[in-house]
Amino acid sequence: KPRSGRLRVWGPAGTRALVEGLCRAWTPWLDPRGYALEVRELADGGEVQGLGWVVEAKSVPHTTRALAYRVSRGSASLVYTGDMEYDPAFARFAAACDLLLVECTCAEDDALPGHLSPRQALQLARDSGCGRALLTHLSDGSSAAAARLLGGETRAELARDLMRRRI
Repeated sequence: KPRSGRLRVWGPAGTRALVEGLCRAWTPWLDPRGYALEVRELADGGEVQGLGWVVEAKSVPHTTRALAYRVSRGSASLVYTGDMEYDPAFARFAAACDLLLVECTCAEDDALPGHLSPRQALQLARDSGCGRALLTHLSDGSSAAAARLLGGETRAELARDLMRRRI
């Protein structure tokens, strides 16, 4: 069956080169022919709008260029960050979102550049005033540490594969 339609990929500076490199390396398995491939690189404060939705980008500290995203539709919003270091400005970006997905890779005693510990991730969730928080990108060490910290926490939980949440 022939493919048709548009495939949009948005990300930080360098995304276009990454997508092109992946397409070359994985041909024919990753082959965008048949799709109108649109790669758009966003900067801090960048925005993409569609019919009834908007995606906003915020630069976050990491070892490479990285963005967090706020996806809003009507009054509902989801904020997602991949790898990042602790940054209070991120909590302001995520303020009052319905669902916050925040990475939590490091165990408490590990200092891994470009990643958050469970304590830092939970602090960002509290400071943002989000409705719910899911801790993602868990390692064995961070998962165990986060589970201990979540003991009395009612608005945060560990993400699980294939988990679904309605916002």
